[in-house]
Amino acid sequence: MSITKQTTTVRAAAAIMYAHYGRPANVKQSRAAAWRSDFRSPYDAITKIESMLKGTGRKNQALMVIQSFSAAELDPNDPATPQIVADAAYALAKEVAPNSPCDVVVHLDSDGGNPHAHITIANVDLVTGKAARENGLAHWVLKKANDKVMREMGLQVLEPAALAHDVNRSRSRESAQGLTVDELNKNTWREFLADRVDEALLDPRSVDFESLRAVAREHGVSIEKKTRRKSEAEGRDPSVTYALVDDNDEVRRFGRSKAACTARKLGADYSWSSLHNTMNERIMREREMEDVQSLAKDGEQLDAALADLRAAEEDRGAAPRPHRVASEPEQATDERRAGDDHAHERVEIVDADLGGLAARLVDERRQRDQEDAQQAERDAEHARRDRERQARREAERRVHSERVGSGGVQDDEDARSVSSDDGPSLG
Repeated sequence: MSITKQTTTVRAAAAIMYAHYGRPANVKQSRAAAWRSDFRSPYDAITKIESMLKGTGRKNQALMVIQSFSAAELDPNDPATPQIVADAAYALAKEVAPNSPCDVVVHLDSDGGNPHAHITIANVDLVTGKAARENGLAHWVLKKANDKVMREMGLQVLEPAALAHDVNRSRSRESAQGLTVDELNKNTWREFLADRVDEALLDPRSVDFESLRAVAREHGVSIEKKTRRKSEAEGRDPSVTYALVDDNDEVRRFGRSKAACTARKLGADYSWSSLHNTMNERIMREREMEDVQSLAKDGEQLDAALADLRAAEEDRGAAPRPHRVASEPEQATDERRAGDDHAHERVEIVDADLGGLAARLVDERRQRDQEDAQQAERDAEHARRDRERQARREAERRVHSERVGSGGVQDDEDARSVSSDDGPSLG
């Protein structure tokens, strides 16, 4: 499964430089484990996006998304993983902004070991000339698009029903969606509880267990850990319990059932280790976004890095060299020559010919729309055939039941007739 985090950046160059070369930027060594882009190179992406946004008056040049996968689903040591992540990230970019060019860089060298992609989307729709997302890229829009991409690629989807598995709810087929706490019952409170815990986990203030507890309390949820001496001595994680509580910290009741349960009953993603993994992953992604924002504000450092990148790409050609940095010796970050003639030179932005790129994006979107329409037709045809098969089975069952019923009645009548004929005469 994958989780996403999004923000905007005033300079696309900061997002692209950080994704490809880190901070401080080492333009001699790309961080990209895989790369997929609408541009010929990182430098081409930077110059063209800045050209696109020149004169528009928009504060932000790009949308920035980080799509992070669980190492349990996509092994970072599997050679196929980088390309899968790159394809998923590129598909996500085209789902949320189909007419906006993008640059996708896959990292496998993060501290957490989770494969993730840095997606930089130019904040311009090349067909309409408006912003890539006129009303911004809301979290729920991004999540919906990401879930669609995950399903299409056969990857796991982070579903509330899977996280908060509730036997009672699955049997009753009741859902807590749209309900208030006063409308819950014994079949729906666990789903409601899990959704509130999810909200607390997504809150940027939840950086450790104690801060998570405080944020969760704002959502009417109590989270407690219990540590047994034997478990602690054996090195096992503490157990975690969750409860819906009222303003007096009393556990709510629904009928005779208390709205409290252990992590095991709420779902595997709510165990002690999973809570910390989720928070750590989000914190690492937030730190990366903060690094990008900081780089965007430091114009002198960014312009020096861009000058180095231009010189490096002139020396080696336009294409970056994807690889895994973690497997190679680290290079010093202060290799930049103090007396470099380009040290503080602004990169010259020229008007780029974007007609060909815009036409290609439109063609690609048209092809995706056609494929989606064809898939919808196939799904509708499969659904129609399933309904027909189901109707035939129901008809066959009814006919069989009628035959068995009528046969049984006839057999009873025949038996009574035989019994009457064979019986002794009383006359």
